[in-house]
Amino acid sequence: MLCTWLLLAASLIVLQFAAQTFLRPIAPHAGRTRERPQARQLRRSTLRNCEGSTRSGNLSWQQRFLRFFRLGGRQSTSARIEFASAGGRQLLEFKSRPFGIEFRPGTPVTITRVRERSPADDLGVRPGWAIQSINGRNLTGLEFDDFSKLMQTATSKMEFRELASDTVLARRRDQPALAELIEAFALGGGAAMQRGMPAGIRVSALLPDSVMPDPGSEASTPWAIWSDEEGEGGLRGGALVLVPPDAVAGACVLFIHGGAFEGGSSHDSGTVAFCSDLAARSRSTVVCPDHLLSGRGRHFKAEHIMQQLVQDILWLVEFDPVTKEKRTTPARLVLAGDSSGATQALSLLAHLARDHLAVLDSVKGVAMISPWMDLSCGSHTY
Repeated sequence: MLCTWLLLAASLIVLQFAAQTFLRPIAPHAGRTRERPQARQLRRSTLRNCEGSTRSGNLSWQQRFLRFFRLGGRQSTSARIEFASAGGRQLLEFKSRPFGIEFRPGTPVTITRVRERSPADDLGVRPGWAIQSINGRNLTGLEFDDFSKLMQTATSKMEFRELASDTVLARRRDQPALAELIEAFALGGGAAMQRGMPAGIRVSALLPDSVMPDPGSEASTPWAIWSDEEGEGGLRGGALVLVPPDAVAGACVLFIHGGAFEGGSSHDSGTVAFCSDLAARSRSTVVCPDHLLSGRGRHFKAEHIMQQLVQDILWLVEFDPVTKEKRTTPARLVLAGDSSGATQALSLLAHLARDHLAVLDSVKGVAMISPWMDLSCGSHTY
């Protein structure tokens, strides 16, 4: 019995010594010049930010000991940043990264730009504010390299949320309906992308007379079959045809898929889902060619791709894509595409205006979804 009491007393002495050593009250940082280990700074920051208004310095060592282990002694998944603004000091808590701020190195570190709809923007951070402290660590006299390391440590375990680009934000603000369509198509999300092909859509294919590739003639043959051994491998080509049950006679959309001119296919699940939904909503037959691609070692260039698309549209003006017979009613065509496909749709219109002016009577419009218009990519939006 005596041994048990002695062991218990010894344990209490050890615990008290540990608590007094590691959990003693924390002095304010102002004026402190002595550098402290990073781990201790994080632990003390955790204690300072305990829930409740009572400062850790006013707690007994037992209370601080229990609070420390109740919080797990772990690094916080949020960061408390103090700013100096024209209206005074602002202490803000960030719960995800990146914050969406750009800053100028120096003493103090000053905010130069705040991204729209970023965590910083939501919290009201403005350009010109200066960062004073991170998780209670005063930045006075701190070199920029040390500031960067401190910021990295403070945010390393925070939730990551990707920020939207300036282009996306501008589109959401100025063209919300188009933004929703583009994001659903690009990400494969949204109701239209999730429910697959609408009921009643009939699917067929357009193929040339010969289903074997004829090297050198791909650009002069509508719906040509071509070899993609240098790219994704195998034979490609032809076109996918999607027909709604209530299709309007003569109404047809030539949809040119995107993929940075070197990727994508008319048979991708996202393209099929989008085109079938487009057919159902527009009551038009949608034709999506598996057109020639460049890049990845392929020998096809822009001129070959456009020549083939010109052959495709000339065929559609004369023939019905469903019956494959000569049209009995005039064609009413819309050129459409997404990304690089939208670029090619506009280029196709220009080719027709230059070389096949009479065909323009059959083209009733052009629909471009996020077209790639500046091939030099010389700005944040192209």
